[in-house]
This record gives sequence, structure tokens and C-alpha cells, in this order.
Amino acid sequence: MASTLNEAAVEALGTRSPGAKTESDSQHARLAIMAFQPCFLIELGFIDHDGDRAKLRDADLRRRACEAIAKVLLTGTA
Repeated sequence: MASTLNEAAVEALGTRSPGAKTESDSQHARLAIMAFQPCFLIELGFIDHDGDRAKLRDADLRRRACEAIAKVLLTGTA
């Protein structure tokens, strides 16, 4: 599911894929928001990156990303 969510968000935003990682593979030792399972943390971009910030300011791209993520959550497919 994490890989499918990642692919859907990347495709909707036209960004580079960071790949799906487990919590133990991330740079964070433990994320409180991930205390329950199953759960997914989806990073859509970084505000300190000019290209990501521009895409995240675009309402149409944000809507497409949300719709792509919702589709995966509801159907299990991108």
C-alpha cells in the first residue's frame, strides 16, 4: 500500500519518487504519529525546495494529489 500511495502522489505532482520506506528506514528514530498500525506518512514535498513549494502552492496539483491518494485508499489501486 505504501508503494502504491507513493506512486500515486508522485504521478499526480510530477515529482521525483523518494521511494516507500519503513519507519526503521527513515531518518527519524520514531514518529509519534505512527504509533498505530497500519499507517502511512506521505510527504508531498518540502517547503524549503523551490520546485516542491511551487507545486504545493498550485491548487490544481494539490487537488489531483489528494484525489490520487483518496483513490488508492478507497480502492487499493492507483
